[in-house]
Amino acid sequence: MTQTRRFPIFVFLFFFWGTDVQSKTFTIGNGDVKALIEAIVEASKNDDEDIIVLAKNGLYELKSSYGSVKDGANDKGGIGLPTIKGSLVIRGNGATISRLTSAGKFRIFYTATNAKITIENLTIQNGSSDTEGAGIYQGYDGQITLNSVKFFNNTARGMHGGAVFFKSKNIAKVDKCEFKNNQARDYGGAVSCLLSDLTMTNCIFENNKTTATATSTKHYPEGQGGGLQIDGGRGDNGKLIIRNCKFTNNRARVGGGGIGIFLYNNNSLVVDQCELNQNQITETKDSALGGGISYGSGGRSNKADGYLTNKNTAKAVFSNCTWYANVSSRQSGGIFVGRASTNAVQINNCTFANNESKNGVGGAIENMNGNLEIKNCTFANNISTGTGAAIRNNSSSAKVSVSNTIFSNNKGANNINHYGGPSGTFVDKGNNLYFHATNTGTGGLPSNVKRADPLLENLANNGGSTKTMALKAGSPAIDAGNNCTTTDQRGQARVGKCDIGAFEFVKK
Repeated sequence: MTQTRRFPIFVFLFFFWGTDVQSKTFTIGNGDVKALIEAIVEASKNDDEDIIVLAKNGLYELKSSYGSVKDGANDKGGIGLPTIKGSLVIRGNGATISRLTSAGKFRIFYTATNAKITIENLTIQNGSSDTEGAGIYQGYDGQITLNSVKFFNNTARGMHGGAVFFKSKNIAKVDKCEFKNNQARDYGGAVSCLLSDLTMTNCIFENNKTTATATSTKHYPEGQGGGLQIDGGRGDNGKLIIRNCKFTNNRARVGGGGIGIFLYNNNSLVVDQCELNQNQITETKDSALGGGISYGSGGRSNKADGYLTNKNTAKAVFSNCTWYANVSSRQSGGIFVGRASTNAVQINNCTFANNESKNGVGGAIENMNGNLEIKNCTFANNISTGTGAAIRNNSSSAKVSVSNTIFSNNKGANNINHYGGPSGTFVDKGNNLYFHATNTGTGGLPSNVKRADPLLENLANNGGSTKTMALKAGSPAIDAGNNCTTTDQRGQARVGKCDIGAFEFVKK
């Protein structure tokens, strides 16, 4: 006789429902740090997307360290709140989480490997770390989304990211965030993004800096990216996008007062509709490169980080941006292009105005050994104590091709005002306009170039995301272009026979 075994119903309930932990929402009262800590601990017990809701405009002051953390064998220092594991959303509602300035040194947030975190509408301030990421340290191979988050007065005394450090293999999305008065010793005064994909939109970087002072013999010396530092994307085909962001008065020692960028293999970079103003490089030696931006690329082989090809085929496009009043104490006040890939660096619809290399060359651009293609740009009033106040090539492999571009009143040494260099190639592809009020010599340019006053207005808000230099009625740049960009720097459609420069004149 066959017997039927009977299981109590609670056994089935265990198998089907007993291990299913539902996501939770934690509402934290104003100032209740203890409840915030407990919520993070509880949320980290499962992989569901739990939600922490802070009090509207509340203040959560961290008066002591929660503990310390290690990344493998590496001590990462103190943390103000428990390590975030799994998936978590923090809705700030305008609240502030702040380290009490008289407390010990500790960062605010630390996330574990593979963590997925979203933070919105929150202020993170006064974080202090002897390593990286004093506001947020985002662990390896995770995802992070920051929406309308403000980072003020965070300090990383170690290498990377005064406010935020993205460790390798992350996917980071940052929108409508503000970074002010943050500092790191070596890389990324506000943000350091290491071998991760980054999409950054509508952000503000002001008064951030790197604090390294010692001159380094390393190939990649300390003190880069006063506002933002990017060291490669996520694997061979990593993608970096910076759009509609403003970088103002940031400082670095040797590379990229506003942004320091280095790409690997087939990484791609888009910098679009950004404004770089009064950023500065402070080093006085030849290593001082790029008051606004320092850019370069190379090959990399590291299977663990997704780098397999070890071929320098990176792509970089700078479009619809304005560099003005950026300064390098040595070379390239606007942007420095160092080691570059087999693909040309494209600079389209950009304005370079009043940038300066104080004791060196390349007031707006210095091209070390890259291939630059410049189209529909405006270079005006840039200054260099050496040659090439607008553009300087600095090696035999350096090449610059220029079309539909205005060069006006740039001032370099020996009357080499617009373009210069000890070697390299300058290609005038046509429809360019050159002018200097007191010098009519060739100044390093081909002898057959067109010379006339472009009749530029001062730099101003003329619509669009960035400041531009409008053309006055009667400018010889009007209707003098050919094969232009489809829109101008502001997004205004080119009309009729297009204009030279970044601004399209439209008759009222």
